[in-house]
Amino acid sequence: MRTARTDPTAIALAFVASFLWAAYYPLIVILPASFDGAVLVYPFLFGAIPFLAMAWRHHGSPQEGSHAGGASWRAYLIGGLFMALLQVDVILSTRAVGAVPTAIFTLLGDVIAIPAFSFLLWREGADRVLSGRFWVGAAVAIVGAMLAIIGGGGSLSLGWRLVLLEVPIPLLVGAYFAFIAEATRNARIDRVVGPVTMSGFLLSLVALAFLGGPVQLVALPSWGYVDLFAVGATTFFIAPWAFFRAGQRVSIVIPSVINATIPIFTMLLVVGFLGTPITFLEVLSIPLAFGGAYVAIVA
Repeated sequence: MRTARTDPTAIALAFVASFLWAAYYPLIVILPASFDGAVLVYPFLFGAIPFLAMAWRHHGSPQEGSHAGGASWRAYLIGGLFMALLQVDVILSTRAVGAVPTAIFTLLGDVIAIPAFSFLLWREGADRVLSGRFWVGAAVAIVGAMLAIIGGGGSLSLGWRLVLLEVPIPLLVGAYFAFIAEATRNARIDRVVGPVTMSGFLLSLVALAFLGGPVQLVALPSWGYVDLFAVGATTFFIAPWAFFRAGQRVSIVIPSVINATIPIFTMLLVVGFLGTPITFLEVLSIPLAFGGAYVAIVA
């Protein structure tokens, strides 16, 4: 069992991950729904390749030390399955229910499910998870993030599709990140996340049948490949490396609560690059999300 402590480098890495994951939506929204299968598949591939290259480059190097190991093929398969199911669910939920509820349920997975799963399964970050101040800060951060999401003009409509598609999202988020955080505790991140992401890529090919078929993989316009390469390089490679490295340095509960700032960064990116006007709720969300995260970090 590891306790969470304040580490400036870990916090900086967590904010890097949060910012890069925030870029996911602005990068994929420019592609029409007819390319949802490509949006699912290619980022896995473009994220796995640099991870596997890192693992190959450092294979057998004396600098690996106690972090030389990887995981079993079963762990790669399980992690890849969680990853593929999560991405399929997010894409289907965004199209069927809307981006707002999908973002909210993803947020709940980041800030609540990851610490809860990590603590219940491995007693990870017990000093934070058992702290009332941590949960107060996390709750304030969630409120701020939800204001940013709803303030963007979205609405939350209840129905059977909401339950069927949205409820699994925080469970999959919590299961995947808690599982990988535990697997990377005594192993190099690239030796774990690389094979898991490649496993997710192979499993995601099965889901193409539900997302328009494989023809779209070769029908993308040339700029579409560049766009999805950017998604893979940022949100499937650099961001997870930074997130799990922060978790190695402290505890996974700290970077998970910092993920409450993802909707804030998304809002700022959309406002900055698409010129969308900012609302009062979105302005109010900024100090709440960052302030709540700060309270949780120093709990």
